[in-house]
Amino acid sequence: MTHDEALEYWDCRETAKNYVTGASLLSGFAFAGIILILDSSTLDSQNLVLKNQSSLAFLLGFFGCVLATFNYSIIAGEGKVTCKLYNTMTASGASFTLAGSFLFWGLIPLFKLYADPQLAEFSFWIYAITVLLVLLMTSFIALDSFLLFNKNRFIIKDQKSIYFQFIGIPLLPILVTLILRFCFSSIHYYVSPLFLPILILGLLLLLVGSVLSSVIQHQKNDFHLSKTSNMCIMLTYSFYYCFMILLVA
Repeated sequence: MTHDEALEYWDCRETAKNYVTGASLLSGFAFAGIILILDSSTLDSQNLVLKNQSSLAFLLGFFGCVLATFNYSIIAGEGKVTCKLYNTMTASGASFTLAGSFLFWGLIPLFKLYADPQLAEFSFWIYAITVLLVLLMTSFIALDSFLLFNKNRFIIKDQKSIYFQFIGIPLLPILVTLILRFCFSSIHYYVSPLFLPILILGLLLLLVGSVLSSVIQHQKNDFHLSKTSNMCIMLTYSFYYCFMILLVA
């Protein structure tokens, strides 16, 4: 596919410019949230746990949004649309959406701390819907990048299976997790010992997405991620979202 044909389909540089603005705004929101939480006073030990969880989630969200700002700025500044540029969007998008989900996740402990229990439960399901949407957005970016430079290799009936592989399979673990969460909503888990390891894993995934984006940017212009590579990226982040959902059950 030529440069002009790619631009007619999707100019990822313009998308990256919008993402730079969004990532910058979210990083400012995360920073303000951290300052406000740390400035509040809490005496109860359980409330202190919730406060610390929220602070750490906002901190990871802030860090991920800063990384996303740099990654998308590089994409937006590219002079020519190439295959590798679209695949860079996939890696950057996986990291950015994870950072955004941390910001929403950080709100749940605050609702548990200051709001009515029913409202706290409602905030969880808002977060669950957010997770589905951000993963769906990442899946569509990966799918568009894949089909953009491979669409002539597939007939229409084959594209249905590709859509399922890129969208249906990554969403399936989260949907199963939410169904189990709904069925056992009366059970309250105390999983704070797992909180720090899962956050560390989240930090590693933020770094992996950013590093992978940088690695792709230094490849040849015709470089593109294989279907298997895209699936590995999507499923890795999908299963991590499942851990995050279970962590706030």
